[in-house]
Amino acid sequence: MSGTLSQCGNRPSGFLRLPFEIRETPLLTGLRQLCLVAEQPLEAGAYFDGSTLEQETQIWIEWLGPILRYLAKNMSKTTTVSVDDNDVVETGELMQKCLSPGYNKVQTVTGDEIFLRSQFLEESD
Repeated sequence: MSGTLSQCGNRPSGFLRLPFEIRETPLLTGLRQLCLVAEQPLEAGAYFDGSTLEQETQIWIEWLGPILRYLAKNMSKTTTVSVDDNDVVETGELMQKCLSPGYNKVQTVTGDEIFLRSQFLEESD
């Protein structure tokens, strides 16, 4: 995996959902590049259900894992996949498990916005 800075779109696009209609079409076969910014839960208490951080992370992994496996299975072998995981260990492990060895680890401008990396760079100037 290589670390590079790239732009994968101008802003966060929200959650990826795979409706039945998309899953049943060859949408991914012609895809040349896919860039993912993966943000896992980093603190508990986003909802009032009393979930712990470990529970929320497990729910996130169980949600994202099948999506990543679907993408890996249905993309062309020539598709370039880049992932910005903010160097979070659990996220990186999930990416390796589901996409390995076919992805590049990157740092993106979109990830900078989501993970607030640029905020800390600006404050240090």
